[in-house]
Amino acid sequence: MQNYEDSLSRSPSVTISAYTKLNARAMVTIHEYDAFGNEIKWSNVGESSRYARTVYKYDKNMNWIEKKMFLANGRIKLYKREFDYWE
Repeated sequence: MQNYEDSLSRSPSVTISAYTKLNARAMVTIHEYDAFGNEIKWSNVGESSRYARTVYKYDKNMNWIEKKMFLANGRIKLYKREFDYWE
């Protein structure tokens, strides 16, 4: 497997991985990240092409509190988390 990391622009940054399995065609996976390092999109290019796009909602301390993944098949995965802050 070989990885490429975009070092010219960090918003979003991109990672590309290429790999093959025994007796299978090559698969390329592309990951894109926002300025906080959260994955905002991934896609597979090859025999079984797929993709997902992710949208984050942040609190006042810039921690993500909601993560929505929009999948290629029309489904949406929703993740929520809460933080308690003390002063």
